[in-house]
This record gives sequence, structure tokens and C-alpha cells, in this order.
Amino acid sequence: FPVTIQSTIEAGLNRSDVYKYLVSDFPNLTLGNVGTFNDKLQRPVSLCGNTWELMKKYSDNQCFIDNNEVHVMNGDEVLDDSVLVLDASTGLIESPRRGEGNITLTTLLEPRVRVNSLVEINSMIMPTYNGQYKVLGINHQGMISNSVNGESRSIFNLFTGPLRFKGVPSAAQ
Repeated sequence: FPVTIQSTIEAGLNRSDVYKYLVSDFPNLTLGNVGTFNDKLQRPVSLCGNTWELMKKYSDNQCFIDNNEVHVMNGDEVLDDSVLVLDASTGLIESPRRGEGNITLTTLLEPRVRVNSLVEINSMIMPTYNGQYKVLGINHQGMISNSVNGESRSIFNLFTGPLRFKGVPSAAQ
């Protein structure tokens, strides 16, 4: 992002205020979900440099952009969306695969799942992995065309750590 900023934020504001200020610098982005960041700035903070790099710095790399919204959430927070169940009837096409700290899951194309939302696995073949998981990454593959018939799928990278997750409502709510 080639957006830079030179400004000073006054003492007494919390980190959520810093996020609002930084996001306002982007012409086509709005602030989405913001987690619980109540710690107050003890002294004025000088913001100078690439706005996105500053956003990552002040959020401890806990920010991401989805659908022109910047979301900033702690590791134990998820989007306050409904939990989508992924099983054979909803498009689960491969057994869940365990990695180091994650589970990879492949389904038929599923565009409703968003990064930082919760999904629930219900696998008849690998019931060991049944449960709710936080979505860390999404990879949609395939071709959607009226003239070419092809397979479209979604591959989800899910967090398997010991955290209990809290829903974070959208800033618009």
C-alpha cells in the first residue's frame, strides 16, 4: 500500500482509536471488526511512514483486509458470524488433514466462509477432527464459466490451538 502518514496521536487514546485514525488514511477502506484493545497510550505517539506497516505494528500483525474492510482482532477473537457446518452434505470432499498447529480442509466452492470466522467440521471419516475451528486462510481454486465445465473448490487453513474464541461484532453494528 503506497499510503504514508505523518501525524501525532495524543496521549490517553486507546489502540482502537489509533486503528480508526490509521484506516481513515486509506481512500477505499473502512474499519471492520475491531477486537478488545482497551490499553491507553501513556504518551503522544508519532506516526510516520507507510500506513499499512504502522497498522501491522500497532496491532501486533493481527490485522487483515477483507472486502475493503480492515479488521483488527486478537488471536482469541473471531468474526461474529454464524458458524458454518462443513460436512459431506455441505461440500466436504476430502478428509481433514492435520498439520503443525493447523488443519487443512477441502470443500466444494464455499464463498460464505471468511478469514477469522468459525467453521464446524463434521467428518464421518475423521471424527477425531470434529469441532469448531478458526479460519486462518482461504484458497479458492477453479473456474466459473458458462462455457467451460470445471471443478471449483475451497481449501481452508484452520487453527487448532487451545484457545476459546469470542465473537467480535462489526464496527457498523
